[in-house]
Amino acid sequence: SQDPVVVPSGNLGNLCAGVLAVRAGAPLGPLVAACNRNDALVRYLEDGTTVEVPVERTLSTAMDVGAPSNLERLAALFHDRSALGGAVRAFAVSDRDTAATIRRIWERSGRHLDPHAAVWVAVAHRPGLAGHPVTVLSTAHPAKFPEVVGEASGAPVPGHPALERFRALPEHAVPLDSGAGAFELLEILDRFGTSGGTA
Repeated sequence: SQDPVVVPSGNLGNLCAGVLAVRAGAPLGPLVAACNRNDALVRYLEDGTTVEVPVERTLSTAMDVGAPSNLERLAALFHDRSALGGAVRAFAVSDRDTAATIRRIWERSGRHLDPHAAVWVAVAHRPGLAGHPVTVLSTAHPAKFPEVVGEASGAPVPGHPALERFRALPEHAVPLDSGAGAFELLEILDRFGTSGGTA
């Protein structure tokens, strides 16, 4: 059998794409959703009714989604909750475990994990997964979260050249009136061009 694939899970778009990829014939192993405290999917798989939880701010901020829109799509792809549960497993990870994982990986390998990847690695070490090859998808660089990663690992986080170049660019803000008609992309692009910036 294929090795499990731990999938980042906030709004569940990556997980939904993984399910569709498997149905299209992609040779992926069992899909495992890694969630933070905003664990609507975990609860849905347990009770079949929860589709929204109060949003809590966590270290893995991009996954702080209380009502993931793709949960409805996932539910529609399977005839019932047990069928979804047979195709996808889901686990929630606390901030404490996220930080501990960042520190553990740093101490073992000298590599920094961003707080989102740390959620997925923590899940990969859960019983039933630990001890087996596991593919963990990571979508961010630790340099995007230097304070969180540095505090958790106890070591400074090196910057990334691309991020440093981005941060050095001038900021441009174009005030818009409310309403759909206020957003004129060509006008905005023209303003960026005439001001010497880039869009």
